[in-house]
Amino acid sequence: MVDRQTRIRDSWWLVLSRILTSVSLAIVTSYYSFCFTDLAGISPTLMSTCMFVCTSASVVLSFFSGAFVQNTRTRLGQYRPWIMFGPLATILGGFMLLAPLFGQGTVATAVFMAVGYFIANSSMDFIGTANYGTQGLIGGSDSNLRTLISGRAWQGGALGLVMTGLITLPLVRFFGGGQENLTGFRGAQFVFFLMVMAGSYINFSICKKYDLPNKGAAAAATEKTKFLDMIQGVIANRPAMMVILSDVLRFTGYYVLFSLMVYHCTYVIGDMNAMTYTLSTTNLAAFIGATLAPMISEKFGGRKRTAILFSILTGGSCIFIGIFGYSLWGFVIPCSLYFFFMSFLDTIDIPMYLDAAEYWQNKTGKDTRAYMLSMYSVAVKIAIAVSTVALGAILNLIHYTPGMVLDDAGAKALCWATALSPGLGYLLPVILLLIHGVSDKEMARIIEENAKKYGVGDNQS
Repeated sequence: MVDRQTRIRDSWWLVLSRILTSVSLAIVTSYYSFCFTDLAGISPTLMSTCMFVCTSASVVLSFFSGAFVQNTRTRLGQYRPWIMFGPLATILGGFMLLAPLFGQGTVATAVFMAVGYFIANSSMDFIGTANYGTQGLIGGSDSNLRTLISGRAWQGGALGLVMTGLITLPLVRFFGGGQENLTGFRGAQFVFFLMVMAGSYINFSICKKYDLPNKGAAAAATEKTKFLDMIQGVIANRPAMMVILSDVLRFTGYYVLFSLMVYHCTYVIGDMNAMTYTLSTTNLAAFIGATLAPMISEKFGGRKRTAILFSILTGGSCIFIGIFGYSLWGFVIPCSLYFFFMSFLDTIDIPMYLDAAEYWQNKTGKDTRAYMLSMYSVAVKIAIAVSTVALGAILNLIHYTPGMVLDDAGAKALCWATALSPGLGYLLPVILLLIHGVSDKEMARIIEENAKKYGVGDNQS
């Protein structure tokens, strides 16, 4: 059994790991649409179509990725192989996004780039499930420690994204000879590859004492979880469905906002360099929120109550983007408030998936933890698929062409689209959380009861 102080100490290594690995999707997430439209000359309609097909395929795959992780049996443990080797696929997909080999504006180029986007994002299903699983193992059966460990992970991720916001465009211009061109983006992606692999190795190493070897006589005697049992553990599990549907809504809003940022900075504010201020400042706000979230959640009475309050605050803050978002700080400050409040939800989100798995195991005796954690990726992928359609519709609404000059009506339309998409995405989940069905007090009892009966969260460590 690993003592609590060791778990807390290891959580700081987790922070460093997340700082380094946070750059894995830096270009893929923040600049994918810019790579399509401005670097490869792909029309918004063609981009949206290719991306919708690929993200839909990614949604289908994400339903099975958790099953692979759930039943992984290796001498390296259940999660660690995915942590160490999965990032190679992520980086490869990013390089494919930056490789328009078949000519400007062609369908073949758009398809190739979209496949790269698919590989990069789909690999994160396996990596994410493994990361969340090891976070649960480090947190053990202590409910508050689970929130703390999740907070540490988000602290590292937020700090990493602050760094990413500060260095991405300077790296692109360094390698691109002062320009935002393909050579520059490829050079930045190579630097990110080195950082990601270093961070993955740190995570791989610290999790050795928690994610124990599970290939051998003892493991062979353990029955693997049937796929239908995993599916039932989601569909028939009301807390799980409410958490998943809430995330679909809020992540749809988030990805529309994140995709529109580069257009908002370039065409509403009038300076693409505003992206550097926006990304670094908003993620600094997210770091502060992730630092405070474990304490606030404990004081406020639990994760679900915290989720309801901060969904309202996050969604409500977006209205200020529509009102003030025409200047640099009029955009940065509301976005920072949004990220600050959102980070509370991000910190408690993964533990809420574990809560749903705990509830199901307490009810049925079946362990579906890894598969339940993979539903986070399902929610993300569904949201990405929907957001790509929304992004294409918004760009067509303002009759977007690269290098265009927006008139006042177009700037206003883009500004309010940037505001309302995430705003509604975070306000609507409040309804779902109210019908979640299990109180925070009851969930704490379930976790403690499961720990005594099944050793849940400790992995026999």
